[in-house]
Amino acid sequence: MSNKDEVHRVEYYVHMADDKPGTGATLGRKLAQEGVNLYAMLAFPASPGKTQVDLVPENHDQLTKAAKKLGITLEGPKTCFLIQGT
Repeated sequence: MSNKDEVHRVEYYVHMADDKPGTGATLGRKLAQEGVNLYAMLAFPASPGKTQVDLVPENHDQLTKAAKKLGITLEGPKTCFLIQGT
C-alpha cells in the first residue's frame, strides 16, 4: 500500500443470483437505472447453479429501496474493508 491508499470499513450486501452469463451486468444495469452507485461489485460461484454477488453501495438506503422495488433479495448488511488508492 502507498501513502495515497485509504482504508474504509464499509457495509456490503449479498445477493444470490442464477449462474448465467450476463446476470451480473443485468443486475448492475437495473441498479444504476434506480440511481444506485456502487463502490464495488464482486461475484463468485457459491453452489451449483448459483453465484454470490456482493454489493458495496455508496448509499445503503438507495440500494435497499431499489432492491425492494426490483424484487431483489439481499442479505446484510455485513462488514468489510474497502481499500481505495493507486
